[in-house]
Amino acid sequence: MKQRLHYAGPKPICSKYGVLFDYAKEDRYIYLDTLIQLLEAFDTRTLQEGTLRFGIKKEAFDGDVILEKTEKYDPEIGRKMEKAASETHDFLRETAKRVEENELMAPLEKEVWLKNIALMEDYVVQRAVNKAVYYVLIDLLAQKLKEGNVRYIVFPMHRNFHHVAKSLSNALAKQKPPIPSYAQILETKEGLTLKFNLTP
Repeated sequence: MKQRLHYAGPKPICSKYGVLFDYAKEDRYIYLDTLIQLLEAFDTRTLQEGTLRFGIKKEAFDGDVILEKTEKYDPEIGRKMEKAASETHDFLRETAKRVEENELMAPLEKEVWLKNIALMEDYVVQRAVNKAVYYVLIDLLAQKLKEGNVRYIVFPMHRNFHHVAKSLSNALAKQKPPIPSYAQILETKEGLTLKFNLTP
């Protein structure tokens, strides 16, 4: 089955007691539109003294458009999504097996836990697929920054951009050679902005 991109939700925690959601672990899907905006900015915008500036679109791309645009940057993205889905199915099967073999749990507790795993399987797989695409886009963006002449990126002060900047900083630190970076919050006449600095 061909994988698609769409929002799943916060991280679920399945147990013999039910399903809880960790709202601090948001679905990476919400950041994909921001990453596509950044990648496309390299193709369409002119640097001003090494600075790349842009704002937020009024309407976000939907999952199908994000996937179509991602395929232009990475034709192998479909295979990577399938791999993420397959590995997550395997992980959930292994988790279910451990529950079944747990001799310390009562039969009813096992039954509840196994039902919760089955109930949330598609949800968990979708989160894993979204996460895989997120890190593909982060790595693509890090590579573009490494190869380009960008010294600064100026974002609107928005939680999505802040999260992406943190992941991007980690990806740049893994480049060979590593590219140090840091973020600053600045007050301008347009309001608060996030300035992402590259210091190769």
